[in-house]
Amino acid sequence: MLCTASMIVLTSTPVGFADSGTVGGGTAVTTTLTGPAEGASFVAGAGIPVSGTVDLGQGAAVKDTDLAFVLDTSGSTSSASGLSCGTILSCEKASTQSVISSLTGVRSPVAAVGVVAFPGTASVPLVSPATFSNDLSEFTSSGGTEFNVGMARARDMLTAPGTASKDVMVLLTDGDGTTAPVSGVGSIVVKAFAIAGSGCSANLQQAVSQGAPGSECVVVSSLAALPSVVGDTIDSTVDSVDITVNGTVVKSLPVVAQGQSSTPFSTTISGLAVGNGQSVCAVAHATDAGGSGTVADCNTINVLPAGTVLVDCNGTEICTGVASDPGKSSLTFAAPGEFNELVTIAPATSGPTECGGSPCKTGYNVGFPTSSPNGPVASITVTTTQKVSLADRLKAAVFMDNTRITAQCDNRLLIAKLRNALGIPEPIPCITISYVAGSRLEYFVKFNADPKIAFR
Repeated sequence: MLCTASMIVLTSTPVGFADSGTVGGGTAVTTTLTGPAEGASFVAGAGIPVSGTVDLGQGAAVKDTDLAFVLDTSGSTSSASGLSCGTILSCEKASTQSVISSLTGVRSPVAAVGVVAFPGTASVPLVSPATFSNDLSEFTSSGGTEFNVGMARARDMLTAPGTASKDVMVLLTDGDGTTAPVSGVGSIVVKAFAIAGSGCSANLQQAVSQGAPGSECVVVSSLAALPSVVGDTIDSTVDSVDITVNGTVVKSLPVVAQGQSSTPFSTTISGLAVGNGQSVCAVAHATDAGGSGTVADCNTINVLPAGTVLVDCNGTEICTGVASDPGKSSLTFAAPGEFNELVTIAPATSGPTECGGSPCKTGYNVGFPTSSPNGPVASITVTTTQKVSLADRLKAAVFMDNTRITAQCDNRLLIAKLRNALGIPEPIPCITISYVAGSRLEYFVKFNADPKIAFR
């Protein structure tokens, strides 16, 4: 005896959309999960390809970061640098102006820039990078190197009323100095750049450590590299992409990019449990001078039981598929192109209630997308693997929603002729039960709804 059940597994495949947001100081980030597609179905145990892109700084940034440069104007900065920019202080100025000029576009999250000196008193108040025009000629070399003095002056500039919500301090120095605790800088990201000399000394490290998370000291090997090192350090970066399933990270990809960029990623995930409506996300981790953040894009997929066969009826005149319940039976599915859906077929265990009170020895779940009684007609042909006795042949029957189907299909020639003569259309649902080669039973059923079907 044979029984099968039919249920809808997949009904639509909508298109997914990218997710955009900002991170840290306001840099635009867009994560696009191109695969797996929204609504896609996969068979358990098979690898699921995951791919997409992370666009960094491609859109207009939210300009919510103020940036203050802190220039070391101590006496030692009057020394020649050996470069075309002149003295060490002149090179600091040139680097500052170079970085500011790179912050003028709509993709930059910097709202305003300013400059302060230490130990001198020269300063340029916060202005839009696009309108910054000061040549910094008032910044001259004299005195000692007191990091706390410069940081306190920058703090006052950045925290004044009416300033942006996020703050970054860029400190340029050519050597070691002294420091003291500076209050009110715990929410400011401090980026210090030590130009050779004493490098990131203990006092400089202590001064930087008072800043917000993301604060750091970077040793610049030469003044010639200062503009690019400063620019790269305060620029935005993609740090990694996590692939999550239902909120749990299953893979972390070392995706790295800097500045305005579009970076692809791809991998394969496996081991997902069977179930519909599972959320697969790509979570991009990105950083700019104002801090870090994440932007995720997610699609929902279905994971079908192992052994499920997928039949793609999209854009075909007729679609067919085969499945088997090993050692028990085989199934052939056929449907017209009007389905335009993905049909799923899988062996399943059914109980006696689905076989008219008799035990079921095999069965199938068929994901049949059409539920309209006037929809396209599909058919299934189920053939037993082993011989069936005449006694069991006489018991053979088909049940639909616990109601026995007795209407015969037109593939019986005599029945077809009688109906044609009387003008009676073929009833749906209908069945044909036949003996085939090897004393096996063949059950043929036509249907156009989504009931539970049982074969005895």
